[in-house]
Amino acid sequence: MMIAPEMAYIALEVGHQGYFGPARRSTIKAGWRALQRIEEHVLSIEDFGLADDQEVIILRSKKEDFWDEGEDIEYDDTPETILYRQQVRDINEWLACADLSFDEATLNEGERFIDPNDRRLRRIFTQERFDSGGRLFGGFWQRLKKKDRFGSLMIGDEFVVELDYGQMTPRIIYGMLGEEPPADDLYSVPGFANHRSGIKRVMNAMLFSTKPLTRMPKGVRQSFARDHHITDVCRAIEAAHPAISSKFYTGIGHDTQFIESEILIDTLLHLKAMNIIALPVHDALIVPSSSQDRVKEVMLSTFKKHTGIDGLVTVERRE
Repeated sequence: MMIAPEMAYIALEVGHQGYFGPARRSTIKAGWRALQRIEEHVLSIEDFGLADDQEVIILRSKKEDFWDEGEDIEYDDTPETILYRQQVRDINEWLACADLSFDEATLNEGERFIDPNDRRLRRIFTQERFDSGGRLFGGFWQRLKKKDRFGSLMIGDEFVVELDYGQMTPRIIYGMLGEEPPADDLYSVPGFANHRSGIKRVMNAMLFSTKPLTRMPKGVRQSFARDHHITDVCRAIEAAHPAISSKFYTGIGHDTQFIESEILIDTLLHLKAMNIIALPVHDALIVPSSSQDRVKEVMLSTFKKHTGIDGLVTVERRE
């Protein structure tokens, strides 16, 4: 309707697939009537933004297959959804006022525009349940490559560090079962010592799947030797984790992701009370470098409160 000539608030250029040349994204820009109204009412960029009452709690349908992302579905509010909404809105209000800056000069030519005012987070639940998924999505920092986060993003007048929960999914499951995880790296499996990244992705696939894997997950094949078969890899993982092997192929990963999201929400609200700005990236936080020790302490104590076992937090910083 806004594109229609009698409205002319938006001008649309339709994109296309790159079948016979470079692909082009569809783009929109202000139409002549919108520009006229802006001039008439002396509006500036500060007058534009997302409505404060935009929905931040999203419920997704069950996925039909691997490629299906699930659709947003309607739901009735409960005391839990009302609480979740207020928590995310509190976090969004806090981050909207944060002193964040990004140096676009470090981006390579052709990389997408970064808007430092894009800070709105949404919490997305999956499987048509409010105890599945629950991760926070949104915020310009989530779309940045790591090199750009460390080299161009600043909180206040400080460069940032990234604190990441280590081995979070299997550790949560050990906690759910009341078991103490092995002291070693949980993704270090006998016979596959040089294939940690592949083991991590296969193990997570085993925890999200509801049936045994018959082939390597997408993009994982190159992480193993040519003679490594998926069945052998899965058996090695099961043998390395007998205490939680009963939870493989049960889809428990969706439940652990909810616990993970609760840990992140709890941590963010704690840091808000401490006046320490923290930007969430799934199971990690981007924080000012001077705050890393205090943030790490909060992350570890919150993890233990929710799981009953000790967590791991690693730190990445600008080289």
